[in-house]
Amino acid sequence: MKEIRILVVDDHLPFLRSVAAWLATLPGVSHVACAASCHQALSLLDRSVPDLVLTDFHLRGTNGFELTRYVKSKADAACIVIMTLFGSPEFHAKAIRIGADHYIDKKHLFYELPRFLAQRFDIGQPSA
Repeated sequence: MKEIRILVVDDHLPFLRSVAAWLATLPGVSHVACAASCHQALSLLDRSVPDLVLTDFHLRGTNGFELTRYVKSKADAACIVIMTLFGSPEFHAKAIRIGADHYIDKKHLFYELPRFLAQRFDIGQPSA
């Protein structure tokens, strides 16, 4: 089975920890790193490129669009999923336009992300 590495970026620590713990239980996820800021995420990304960056849009000092632009400017760019609680169809369209591979409303994260992982990486769906 293919295994992927994920970086989760969110400045709300309880949510960050919850998502990271959940992701670590999914089949095919070999490593989950956490960053509580864009600065911390950039430091981690300079050391190692994950397969997926799951980032909140609203981050202190910057936003998920800026992080997406940075990640996608690299030759070995990771897949980017932007998540938010305050989305709209226009927001979704802009996320995709600036290079995000997917956009998820946080209210649907635990349902939609496994489907995206299964589609994109052929992982994430629990065995029957």
